Amino acid sequence: MKPPLLLRDLYAGRAFRTLAFAVTPELVENFCNCVEDGNPLFRDIKAAQAAGYQGCVAPPGLAGIFGRQAYLGDYSMPPGGVLAGQTIELHAPGFVGEEFRVDCTVVNLEQKKGRHRVTFESTARRPNGEVVALVRVVVMWPPDPPS
Repeated sequence: MKPPLLLRDLYAGRAFRTLAFAVTPELVENFCNCVEDGNPLFRDIKAAQAAGYQGCVAPPGLAGIFGRQAYLGDYSMPPGGVLAGQTIELHAPGFVGEEFRVDCTVVNLEQKKGRHRVTFESTARRPNGEVVALVRVVVMWPPDPPS
């Protein structure tokens, strides 16, 4: 069982272990089925190539998955946290079969209306260093349990 990621362990500049995120055909299939996305560019190589891509395109929404996994990879989310916002900047298309390196850092901590807000920034890169996506996740973080 993973330990919870506590507020006291979060600070601006905190970096997390690099996440290897593989875009497998099974992941894409499950994601597309879950969100009911029938875009043929994601699952039909002929359609993707006809549109000028080298292969099936990774659904952009997958960035939301690695955006959270990047800071929770070694931890569990403590009870009471609430996703307050998420932005995804796509810099290049990702493709099925690729594996990205995702680096995540805490970029901001603040209090709003008595609640702690933590902003994480995750950058997904190809092995050659090219940035594919940048994800910012804002979480209303629960207070630490009494020790």
